[in-house]
Amino acid sequence: MLELVKLRKEFNEVKALNGIDFRYDRRGILTMIGQNGAGKTTLLRILSCQLLPTDGRAYLLGMDVVKDYEKLRNVISMLPQDIRPFSYTLTPRDYIFSYLLMRGYSIGDARRRTSIMLNEMELREVADTQIIRLSGGTAKRVFVAMALSVEDADVYLLDEPTAGLDARSKHIFWEMVRKIVSEGKSAIIASHFLEETSKNSDYIMVLRKGSLMAHNTPEKLVESVFGGMKRKIIVRNVDLSCISDIEHRKCVIGDSCYIYSDKIDYILDKLVSNNISAEVRPIELEDVVIVGEFS
Repeated sequence: MLELVKLRKEFNEVKALNGIDFRYDRRGILTMIGQNGAGKTTLLRILSCQLLPTDGRAYLLGMDVVKDYEKLRNVISMLPQDIRPFSYTLTPRDYIFSYLLMRGYSIGDARRRTSIMLNEMELREVADTQIIRLSGGTAKRVFVAMALSVEDADVYLLDEPTAGLDARSKHIFWEMVRKIVSEGKSAIIASHFLEETSKNSDYIMVLRKGSLMAHNTPEKLVESVFGGMKRKIIVRNVDLSCISDIEHRKCVIGDSCYIYSDKIDYILDKLVSNNISAEVRPIELEDVVIVGEFS
């Protein structure tokens, strides 16, 4: 489904993508995670034929994103991260309907599909309200509905699709994406929301400063980085000299220190005996990103 061959993108002196090699042959939900500036949006823009790579190749559905861009654009649907209304007087119905017309739908099919999306994204009550009168989260649902309305797309490229959505809207979004995938299609998503990513993704790419740091299923990704470790300790703004003799790894973010070790109970006892407050949490997908930033 997706193949990257030494893919590189530079903006003047900035290396946005640094020679990435990657191959994923299955259908499903493929999610890219990483800090700001990791290269997620750049990669999605290349895959959507909006941006030319500096070097290397990218293939989506077996098609070269540079040479076969005309064919590829007909089978993908893109939700940009920075999408904004192009007219504040149009309504959600107008936006979805006009987008489908631009995608080649007949008037009848566009109306049918628009009605379906308004229902599925729970936009029926505001369907004929000017978008300028809607909240930011509701407007975002309109743009998500536009991207997912193209039922003849084979791959949906979605950049931060749940940013700005409330919990119910996020649930609706993931239900719709899973339904799309069950029909044999795929979604490639960039996201900062690691908890929902871990629950819903089939496969994950971890990007760091333009390089591919790791990739695997959510469960195997955590296992590959942490082995048998299941828990971490979080302490805040304290002297940790009392555990200097115990093998561990620590990552400091702001006033919080994340401690990883296979001797977590021993470390916890040491901290408690030194009157240091500590919080124990399970190791999750976010810890893969945290550790990656300090590697």
